[in-house]
Amino acid sequence: MKIMKFLLITFLLTTFLVGCGNKDALIEKDYYVQINEELQTPNSNGHYVYAQVGYDKDGNEKVVSFFCR
Repeated sequence: MKIMKFLLITFLLTTFLVGCGNKDALIEKDYYVQINEELQTPNSNGHYVYAQVGYDKDGNEKVVSFFCR
């Protein structure tokens, strides 16, 4: 009985981690952006929210979203 519980819990955790995970979200990677525009209007939390094209160290392009104060 203990083996069945262990296998069931392992199966459920594995299924959750594999099924719900986004490949890009599981592996963190650095992207570099340069902001050449005026500050946008801050949101209700006082943060400036941006969506910019960023580049990794190999020059691969990706749209990244971030905020700053």
